[in-house]
Amino acid sequence: MQKAFRRNVIRRYKAVQTVLAPALKRGVDTRKKSAYFRAAIVIFCSVVEGLAYELVEKHAPGGVIGKKVLEKTVGTINESPPEIPHQLLLVKKVKSGANILLDERVGFDALNNYLLNKKLINKKEFRTLNSIKDERNRIHIQGISGNDILYTQVKVERLGRAADFLIRKILKKP
Repeated sequence: MQKAFRRNVIRRYKAVQTVLAPALKRGVDTRKKSAYFRAAIVIFCSVVEGLAYELVEKHAPGGVIGKKVLEKTVGTINESPPEIPHQLLLVKKVKSGANILLDERVGFDALNNYLLNKKLINKKEFRTLNSIKDERNRIHIQGISGNDILYTQVKVERLGRAADFLIRKILKKP
C-alpha cells in the first residue's frame, strides 16, 4: 500500500472509532445509535471501496481492468404505433472497444466484478462487497423509500470483516 493511502485508511479508521464511541455508551437512544452507526458506515464504506481499488490496482496489468462494450444498431422498425414515438430495435451488434483503465472514477461495481472475474475474491466475498456497495449507496437519500433507519453495530462489524479480508489480500505476496 502506498504511504498516503495507508495514512488515509488509518485516519478513516480513527474517524469510525470517534463516531462509534457515543453509540456504544449505555443508555443511548436507539435512534441516536442508528445515526452514529450510519455515519460510521458511510466512512467505513469509503475505506472498503478504497481497499478494493488497491487490490485491483495491485493485480491489473497496465491498469487495464476491462474492455468497453460497443453496441451498434443493425436494423430498426420505423412503423411504431403513434403512442410509441421511437423506433423498435431489431438487432444489436456487440463488439469490444477501448480498454477500461483503472482510475479514481471507476465504480465500486466495476472493481467488485474485476476482483471476482480474476478470482481474487470468491463468490461469498463478492456478495459481501456488493451488499456494502448497496449500503454505501444509501447515502443518496432520494432513492430511499422508507424511514432511513436500521443502521446497526452488526453492519459496522461486517464492514470491519470486509476491510480485514481485503487488507489480507492486498498484503499477500503475488
